[in-house]
Amino acid sequence: MQPLVSVITVNYNGALYLGDLFIRFLESLKKQTYKNLEIIIVDNASKDDSINIAMEIIPHVKVIRLKENVGYAKAVNIGVLKSSGQILMICNNDIILPEESFIDRAVFTLSNIREKYGNSHLIVCPLQVVGEGNHILGTKSIINFLGQALHLDYRKSIDYLTRIKEKLANEWNVAYPDGGCFVISREMVSKLGFLLNPLIFMYFDDVDLGIRLSLIGGKTFFTKDLIIYHRLAETSSRALRLDKFIHFNVNRLMIFFSLLKPFQLLFLFPLLIIFDIGQLYFMCLYLKGRRKDYITDVILRYLTFLRSMMPKLRIMRSYYNSLKGSNKITESIFSEYLLLPTWFYKKVIEKRGRFLLLTFLHMLNAFAIMSRLRPIKKIVCIDTLI
Repeated sequence: MQPLVSVITVNYNGALYLGDLFIRFLESLKKQTYKNLEIIIVDNASKDDSINIAMEIIPHVKVIRLKENVGYAKAVNIGVLKSSGQILMICNNDIILPEESFIDRAVFTLSNIREKYGNSHLIVCPLQVVGEGNHILGTKSIINFLGQALHLDYRKSIDYLTRIKEKLANEWNVAYPDGGCFVISREMVSKLGFLLNPLIFMYFDDVDLGIRLSLIGGKTFFTKDLIIYHRLAETSSRALRLDKFIHFNVNRLMIFFSLLKPFQLLFLFPLLIIFDIGQLYFMCLYLKGRRKDYITDVILRYLTFLRSMMPKLRIMRSYYNSLKGSNKITESIFSEYLLLPTWFYKKVIEKRGRFLLLTFLHMLNAFAIMSRLRPIKKIVCIDTLI
């Protein structure tokens, strides 16, 4: 008998912000051939007509209406509590499942990987084709000791994926899942206590999940047998524009301040602050030119977010400490990559700043060695830091 699968998605003004994409998402769910399926939409106090549209397209959909916008993580957790499935599929409402058999194959893949590795604490993620199919999100998620988290091969072309697909294994271990879509078993959620971190309003909740899973000996896998189309942060880009970058990086700092030991923080804390302020400053220059009023405004808001983060640190540290198995598990989370925006890297090279860049890397690695974390050996140039 097929296990019950609960598909959980969070909606916030989907019809308003996503338009036709929201309808295409719902229709791709409706066309799934998997029979034993429960579809749940957790609505974050939308003011548009998206829920009525969803109920018209999928009459049997289960809708949970919230009185206020509680954020993505809390909304997902509410959906998990209200669901009944043995298997949970968490997905954004700006994705499209390109094949009608996607959920059938996702259940089969999860079962195969669990049997192969003898581990019930697993997350399985599809490869993601971005936008209208011109490029991919990436083939492997990574985290370095500065807390930067992204995918290798980020925004490479579809042709690139086609060329390397035969060389890829059926599945491979990565640092964290991508929040756009992933499949898990309910027993894993029971082990963790909750699925997504309720202290995080939005962004970096998937990185936190991957870290917590690693701490209990679990694993996250990408698989080439599953592919989805994802527009990438379509709702947040329209609804939160300016705060998007700030949410992302403040949550990143909160997670790492909670995960690292006091002696590691002693070495890394000043470096992380300097790195973040520099990253924030250069991002402002890149987006808006040299408008000092804009830069000042963003930095003040960033510091306000940092201040609001402080009360959560004790809770986060306590929870991470309760999950930790060994120091080796914690250290294995970090990769050897440094992520730099392409435009910044090119500017440095144009101004003959290669020596300064290498000096900076040596300084970073000195901090890494003192903190007993993996030093940086490679630079990855990317289009954006989000």
